[in-house]
Amino acid sequence: MPPHRSWSSTYRLSSESRQQRILRTVHRLDDPGIVALGTTRDTRPAVVIECSSANAEFRARRIVHTLDLLAERIETSRASGLCAPEPPQSTHLAGLPIPRRLTRLVPTDRLRRLL
Repeated sequence: MPPHRSWSSTYRLSSESRQQRILRTVHRLDDPGIVALGTTRDTRPAVVIECSSANAEFRARRIVHTLDLLAERIETSRASGLCAPEPPQSTHLAGLPIPRRLTRLVPTDRLRRLL
């Protein structure tokens, strides 16, 4: 199962050729932390990019703006949209996903009080 994506951004692009160049570049980069999908929205090409870390998000944003200077980020969220649900390395407290590594660092009863 693919990793949970933390960032999701949608960019409106200047042309379909720029969209294809961005998609090819992300594909050639072959970074498992970056997923890209091309779409057409209101007859203008767009690309949706999901990243699993802040570094991957920065790298993806740099790729988009390097290949299309007129690219405009129109949506950003911290929710996953393209990928499968979170991996089994998480536990749920009060309905919120908490990474297991955090539960090892902080006792569960303290986490419940924080939530």
